[in-house]
Amino acid sequence: MQTEYIAEMKRRTELGEFGTPANIDLVNDAWTKILEEELAKKETRFEDISGLWVPKRESVKVAFEGRTRENLEIPKGSKLIAFYNKSESEGAPHLNLVWVVNEN
Repeated sequence: MQTEYIAEMKRRTELGEFGTPANIDLVNDAWTKILEEELAKKETRFEDISGLWVPKRESVKVAFEGRTRENLEIPKGSKLIAFYNKSESEGAPHLNLVWVVNEN
């Protein structure tokens, strides 16, 4: 959590905004509001990595296979998600692999 939010909550608590002693429900409500405001500032989008297919050959080492169309640089710590592809097309991938981008 960013230090400015922690300092702000400490200041508000010391001023008695949440009661004395502090009412934990009021503190939690204040934190919830801060987090909701922060999340509202961020735009989440999914960057395509590759389609994934079940290999035609039997293998115990590979569950799915695919290739990227271009060079990718996925930042360390990024969240990767695989979505089932519900396409009726015979050549469509079984899964779509993406990474999550949160921007301010």
